[in-house]
Amino acid sequence: MKKRYYGFQFTHGTKTTAGTPNVKTGRMNIAGIIYVFDKKESSIKWAAGGESKTVQTISELRKKCLGISVQEFHEILKYSNSYDGDWR
Repeated sequence: MKKRYYGFQFTHGTKTTAGTPNVKTGRMNIAGIIYVFDKKESSIKWAAGGESKTVQTISELRKKCLGISVQEFHEILKYSNSYDGDWR
């Protein structure tokens, strides 16, 4: 399995939540979009394109997705398409 790099784009600020609370914990997801990259350089270039975009480790990304189970989180990452286009 090849190494993947992750980005997160906040859609409405860093504290805005979305979705329904987790049944067991009551926690919610931070509103945003997960991006997956095959190259580190692509993730850095993408993040430089806006204040709401950040490069994330898996553990940092998980902290933004507390409204879903760990299994659901890993399935999202597993089936996500990689973005390595021209990020201007």
